[in-house]
Amino acid sequence: MSDDMITISSPERALSRDLLGTPGGFAWWYLDMVNEEGDGLVAIWSFGLPFLPGLAGAARRGSPVVPSARPSFNLSIYRGGEPVWYALREYEEHEAWWSKEGDRWGFGSNKFMSRRVAGRQELEISVDLDVPGSRDRLVGEILVGGAARRASAGDVQGDSAHDWTPLMGPAMGRAELRCGPERYAFDARAYHDRNGGERPLHELGFDRWHWGRLAFGDREVVYYVLWPEGGGEPMCLGLEIDEHGETTRLDGLTARVSEETRGRAGLRHERRIELFQGGTRWLDARWRAVVDDGFFYMRGQLEGEQRGERAVGVAEYVEPHRVDRRRHRPLVQMAVKRPRDAEDSIWLPLFTGPRNGRVERLAAHVIKKATKRLRR
Repeated sequence: MSDDMITISSPERALSRDLLGTPGGFAWWYLDMVNEEGDGLVAIWSFGLPFLPGLAGAARRGSPVVPSARPSFNLSIYRGGEPVWYALREYEEHEAWWSKEGDRWGFGSNKFMSRRVAGRQELEISVDLDVPGSRDRLVGEILVGGAARRASAGDVQGDSAHDWTPLMGPAMGRAELRCGPERYAFDARAYHDRNGGERPLHELGFDRWHWGRLAFGDREVVYYVLWPEGGGEPMCLGLEIDEHGETTRLDGLTARVSEETRGRAGLRHERRIELFQGGTRWLDARWRAVVDDGFFYMRGQLEGEQRGERAVGVAEYVEPHRVDRRRHRPLVQMAVKRPRDAEDSIWLPLFTGPRNGRVERLAAHVIKKATKRLRR
């Protein structure tokens, strides 16, 4: 397995804007928040998000798309470990921008800013998302601040096939969002990183991965376990980022996975991961709730133990070779709001917006589409 399958780059180095014009490439920025009660969210703003319908298929056919042509914003909100609001919204190329003066972005009416100030990393998101089948919109603010991660000895300073960069140490966030009568407001520990790549995700050499982060009192603990294509032992990587942003990197970890389960869409994964350094267990992590259950991607809320201390966090499981399979694509498309002039799935309201009222919104959506056809 190649060591350049994934690299950690310096947080002080900007992600290359050349990625936006690189066929098959991608660039995305990630935020998650979660507290002990299971309230939280995940936000991903991106150019060429590998999980969008049609992207991986185009690359496999030899016609990869440039990331700038497929901007998107994904937001999931959780309450008590249950998903209560969801949107994956694509935009026309001209509706999205990335400032040349720093990390500021716009995706439609949604605005993002990530900045380093006096040893802190601050993230501000202004949310404004429509709800198919309803006149309501999700609006509000997400504010996050914490220790800016400092460059460490193992960070790569140049371009790589897959650039992964944790940007924060321990951080706190506040979400204040509302959608019609529903209000989503909570404080939680937060985590922020970025990903960039020159090639499609399914060409980077790994068969599947587990990723997770846990919010311990004075540190953020992050792990990656990647299994290579063709079999063999996984590559295991661990990070501890302290309250000053200093990173301790642990290479050469070994993993023991157990408690295999199958998701509703048929994807198998392990709910428990133990990571060892030599003969000593470095981390014990278990999924306590599955909050996103798909054909190639699963997300969970995590609980873990390290050196007798307990923490909560967020985890992901991905199988890149399953992304954008032809038989799954129509089903995945049901949950994606397409750009303004494109035709959405008639089932979109069942998967987008607040969990409450989805059937009623579907009925309104169907009636609206039928009325438009009659007028033609």
